[in-house]
Amino acid sequence: VVDPYRVATSGSYVNYRGGDPKKKDLGLELDLGTEARFPLQYGLKGTVGGQGGVLFPGSALEDASGARLNTQWIAIGRLGLLF
Repeated sequence: VVDPYRVATSGSYVNYRGGDPKKKDLGLELDLGTEARFPLQYGLKGTVGGQGGVLFPGSALEDASGARLNTQWIAIGRLGLLF
């Protein structure tokens, strides 16, 4: 994984954070989601759900000093109407 801008402008083959491009471990990502559907009037259905993910960054995302990114996460709630 290399930064194409740095390769084109300075010929430096480093990742986007200045780290070693030979490292390939992107890390571990865990995802989870759930959804519940319930009937409404007139043939409609309501939906309520949520999903989330967490990334534990690997060595491919290290900077020039070897420091890894912090753990990244996201959580999303959902409401919907099916007809």
